[in-house]
Amino acid sequence: MVEQLFPMLGLEVLQHEVKPPLETTPEKIIFLFEKAFSYAKGLTATISFTSLLILVVVRVVKRKVTSFGGKWKWAANLPEVFILVVVSTRKLIESLDFD
Repeated sequence: MVEQLFPMLGLEVLQHEVKPPLETTPEKIIFLFEKAFSYAKGLTATISFTSLLILVVVRVVKRKVTSFGGKWKWAANLPEVFILVVVSTRKLIESLDFD
């Protein structure tokens, strides 16, 4: 879990520049607290945590809806990650005029 925070905050390059390398989880947590507020990339963090929040919410909703059974059983097969990637890519294309 801690390892995933480095790319989500845009700190993976900085992490690999540290000598000696970070090996234990406590070292990584301390590094994150020391560097996250000054070196983290805001846009990367915003997109990452928004995507994570959407995926968690969709997964919870999917679990609730499929528990009803019957006509909602098909919802278990929805590829939420694929849908998120397609929709967010389309929105970025529209907002940044990449057409």
